[in-house]
Amino acid sequence: MRWIIGAAACAVLGLVGCNASSALSDDTKAFTAGVAAFKAGDRTALDTAMTTLKVRSDDPAPCSPEAFAAARRSAFRQILEPLDRSAILSMPEEARFVFLSGAIGRGVEDAASPAQACKDQKDVGLLAVQDTVERVAALKAVIETTKSWHEALAARHGKQLDARLMAAARMLAANHFDVGYLQLRY
Repeated sequence: MRWIIGAAACAVLGLVGCNASSALSDDTKAFTAGVAAFKAGDRTALDTAMTTLKVRSDDPAPCSPEAFAAARRSAFRQILEPLDRSAILSMPEEARFVFLSGAIGRGVEDAASPAQACKDQKDVGLLAVQDTVERVAALKAVIETTKSWHEALAARHGKQLDARLMAAARMLAANHFDVGYLQLRY
């Protein structure tokens, strides 16, 4: 239901730049940059994204714009944290692809928003819509990155791609990284 509301919000707000990256918060931009850095195996850029998403020490008032931003920052950081491991960043591209596919799926499911807790508060509706738009935009960027990455791997490996991804999943398992192989089709 939350994603249906998000898609509707994105459609309604499309006129005001829902899909424009310039309209996104610095936190959402840092998150998508972190995913791109992981794809490239760039530890420095991933660390920069993680630093940008660092949870501030101040405790924002519940249901305030700052509370929504802090929750979103925390959710984005929770998704990126499993990616920030030297062992994974040094693995072949196929292993990083398999790991990202599993990590993002789990992270999105666990990402909390204060919208539900604030549903009875006055003037929170717009904050909830803005928060949902940011989260949907981040998810969309990750899906697009994963899709284009998969397409590039498929173009490079052809019919051998599934075998290479299975081998990558076995490599991850042998190194004690728990991700199931996701057979992605776009």
